[in-house]
Amino acid sequence: PRGVRSPHRHGATFTGPFRTTDGFVMVYVTNQAFWNRFVEVMTAEGTPEDLAFRERYLNMRTVAGQDRDDFMAKVTEWIGARRKVEVMEQCEGARIPVTAYLTVSEVLAHPHFRDRGAFTALEHPEVGVLEYAATPWQMAGGGFTLRRPAPLLDEHGEEIRAEGWSDDPAGFDTSPSGSAQPTRPVRWLSAMPDASQSKPPADDDASASTPGPLTGVRVVDLTVVWSGPGGTTLLGDLGAEVIRPEGNNRMSRQVSAATSKESIAATGYHGGTYPDKDPGERPYDRTALFNWHARNKLSACMNLETPEGREAFLKLVAVSDVLVENNSNGVLEKLGIGNDELLRANPALIIARMPPMGASGPMSTFLGYGPNFNSLVGIAAMDGYAGDDAGSAGENYHMDEAAPAGVAFAVLAALRHRARTGQGQVIEFAQAENVMAELGEFFLDSQLNHRDPPILGNRDPHSFQDVLPTAEDDVWLALTITDDERFERLAELVGDEELRELGSTAGLRRRNHDRLVERLTGWSRSRPVTDLVDDLQRIGVAAGEVMSETRLLADEHLAERGFFVQKHHRHVGTHRYPGHQWRVDGFDLASGRVTCGFGEDNDYVYRTLLGYSPEELADLAERGLVTDRQLA
Repeated sequence: PRGVRSPHRHGATFTGPFRTTDGFVMVYVTNQAFWNRFVEVMTAEGTPEDLAFRERYLNMRTVAGQDRDDFMAKVTEWIGARRKVEVMEQCEGARIPVTAYLTVSEVLAHPHFRDRGAFTALEHPEVGVLEYAATPWQMAGGGFTLRRPAPLLDEHGEEIRAEGWSDDPAGFDTSPSGSAQPTRPVRWLSAMPDASQSKPPADDDASASTPGPLTGVRVVDLTVVWSGPGGTTLLGDLGAEVIRPEGNNRMSRQVSAATSKESIAATGYHGGTYPDKDPGERPYDRTALFNWHARNKLSACMNLETPEGREAFLKLVAVSDVLVENNSNGVLEKLGIGNDELLRANPALIIARMPPMGASGPMSTFLGYGPNFNSLVGIAAMDGYAGDDAGSAGENYHMDEAAPAGVAFAVLAALRHRARTGQGQVIEFAQAENVMAELGEFFLDSQLNHRDPPILGNRDPHSFQDVLPTAEDDVWLALTITDDERFERLAELVGDEELRELGSTAGLRRRNHDRLVERLTGWSRSRPVTDLVDDLQRIGVAAGEVMSETRLLADEHLAERGFFVQKHHRHVGTHRYPGHQWRVDGFDLASGRVTCGFGEDNDYVYRTLLGYSPEELADLAERGLVTDRQLA
């Protein structure tokens, strides 16, 4: 996706930042329903011009050429005449994903976060009372307490040095007497329901591996898009049996069964997310948007909008340990499988719910995607090219990147709590607040210095940092200089006396940043990136190639480490897939089945796990309630 500012600008869709009178809003119109609602909101005043515009664009499915130019001009004009919160409130009131770019200071003062207790006050001996981002999730027995402020330099040194080291090699003894035993790891498997049934066979010979630490844990996966599925992928990598109940009446994989080569031809970037750009007969099985997070998962067809589907689902919940879902607030309740029903079916169940803005608060019912909620927590407002505004950055998906590891860790914490107490519970994992936990320094800076973070682009507030072109077309070098000594080495390598004079101190490097980049560009453009990286690394300067996706696939370092693993699936073909984020001795991560075909595990789930007879399963199949194909 080189140079793709927004992948959603085809057909009746448009997304991205739009300027208002006081900032920006993130618009995410990705389907016909949102399109029609937006047309209606823009023409609500009912002037003759509005009525003509509505008649022209309402229900329009293919928008291109002059039609799109005229439409986008109207959108830009309509949004540009209003304040960001006004636009957000009008659109969210009509159930359209449009959110304001809130600055860090606006987030600190916003009633939604104040009502939810997203910040907690603590006194520090040097800076006084400040508010810090609180827990990224809430759970019974979570034990979150902001116990003490950041320590002063060596504040506890004397105390720690006096305690000494324990003779026990298992760990550090913190008791004054030296008699306390180090904490032992919790073993939760003994507290788990019986999950001894074997998995169905994998699609390749890489399935045999040492059991992981979550072997025996069964996870019901009701997640969509990226953030939730990414979390359940990590649990599956650790050995959990992850089962996706998928309705054949829904596009649970965000792809229609009717998708064809012809229909994706006009979608630009998205057309390349199928092997060989061919959706095939089962596009829902072949899309990369799903397959990257589908490894080590099972799929069973369950239509939760039918009594039969809900019955099977609750039976599955009864023999499982964890349920993870990241749908909009209220979706499970509408289906009759809210918290009460789930815990009634299995009191020991751990329910991890991922409402983007939390389960309560003024913005908890907002509709949106990752870029919408990033805009509401301050991160989008600081994103953009240096010297430009936040509208220059396109769409920011960081919430989808940050959530998987966070929710997987929350589930591990709840499993640990259940092993000690036997209690199931509900985890409220507010994805936006999980992102806020990563912005701590900006919240403190706003309180201390009464400012919002500037837009720095590739720059850094402390070090000299940027990207430089190389002799190869669209291949870039990333470079960071952290101190005077390393800059001196760089100047000597380049052989440029004026460069040395312009950047010999940190203050000069900040003041002369653009001139330094200009001179370094003259040097970098004449050499291939590998030579530049080798020379800079040799003199101790942090540097690396800005990797594209195709370049990563060809990278010798990753190849030597075996990061990409070649896998085969009968509906997808043979391709390389990325591995797990880390490694550990004793068991294999990201092994086994590469992806789950739709309904591939119906027989295993219904008959082996839930005890359905062959006749009962055949009846469900005959009535079209259980299929191995998506119908929507």
